[in-house]
Amino acid sequence: MTAETVLTNARIVLPDEIVEGSLLLRDGLIAAVEPGAARAGEDMGGDYIIPGLVELHTDHLEGHYAPRPKVRWNPIAAVLAHDAQVATAGITTVLDALRVGMDEDADLKSDDVRMLADAIEDSVRQDRLRADHFIHLRCEVSAPDCLEAFANFETDDRVKLASLMDHAPGQRQFVNLETYAYYYQRKLKLTDRDFQKFCEKRMAESASNSGPNRVFISAACRERGIVLASHD
Repeated sequence: MTAETVLTNARIVLPDEIVEGSLLLRDGLIAAVEPGAARAGEDMGGDYIIPGLVELHTDHLEGHYAPRPKVRWNPIAAVLAHDAQVATAGITTVLDALRVGMDEDADLKSDDVRMLADAIEDSVRQDRLRADHFIHLRCEVSAPDCLEAFANFETDDRVKLASLMDHAPGQRQFVNLETYAYYYQRKLKLTDRDFQKFCEKRMAESASNSGPNRVFISAACRERGIVLASHD
């Protein structure tokens, strides 16, 4: 039996125009877009109907899994809660950002990140998700364990995007060292002396690791057809 739904009195966003009219859904798929109001159907009150949104970068899955420092939630429950939020926001495809490469201020570990990726895969297999979920790897190229963590995803076909980031002093969003101090010294509650040591360690790791890690990950992404991006 064919199931039909009519949404009328809507502003329907198409690739080249906005149609004020009605949308016919048949068996869950768009069957027709018609200008003008339909005689029957659910009145949308002039609301917009838009294509499903694509979210390229959201850290919210990690936030659901670790809502507070040293607090962990069930990874499947975290995925389902995150999925419900993105779906109700009109997002039908989401690239869940997972970090590879940890430093001393990171609350998560590489095993946590892999566990979340496995939870996504399990949820897809069980058909429990509303949106299509893929993975965006946020690669902290200055971190000593970056390549080891990246290797945890070397056979994961759900990875579609990788971005390269370096949170060492003087890099990217922290070119201004005063901004770096305002963020990290306050966050980690460091004395001036300890903060100086922290900066020296971060800069040494960046000088040693960022170049080789950037080259390796870039080559791996090209080989696997993963889109590569720059991160703040």
